[in-house]
Amino acid sequence: MTRAQQETIDFVDECLRVLPDVVGDKVAKTCEGLVNVDVSDCGIPAWFDVPVVDIVKSYAEITDEVTSGFLDDYSFVKQQEELLEALKIGQSYEIETIDAMEAFKTGMMDIWEALIQYLLLRDRAELFYLEFDEEL
Repeated sequence: MTRAQQETIDFVDECLRVLPDVVGDKVAKTCEGLVNVDVSDCGIPAWFDVPVVDIVKSYAEITDEVTSGFLDDYSFVKQQEELLEALKIGQSYEIETIDAMEAFKTGMMDIWEALIQYLLLRDRAELFYLEFDEEL
């Protein structure tokens, strides 16, 4: 690994370290996980050459997995509520649809914000790498 590559990885790590202060823990963790996977898989500087469309497709796949899990869980809980109601068994808690939809919306917005932060970080890292590499 070249010095420029190592310095860029250190730069990315520092950016990821402070990211929760900027966007919150959930968004930062999502962004960090995907950055770490892609940097590990591709390395520096090849990470900078991954087409944006491939990155967006990856996020779309993650979004599909997350939303499918949410919808499956929501459907299961609603079915259980209906079953308990049909059996005339009282419930101490019922899911409020509006609250569930609000949580769903928040989750979707977190994923999009993580994508934005990922792309911004990748751009900053590429500029850092190019500037550092030129100095050597």
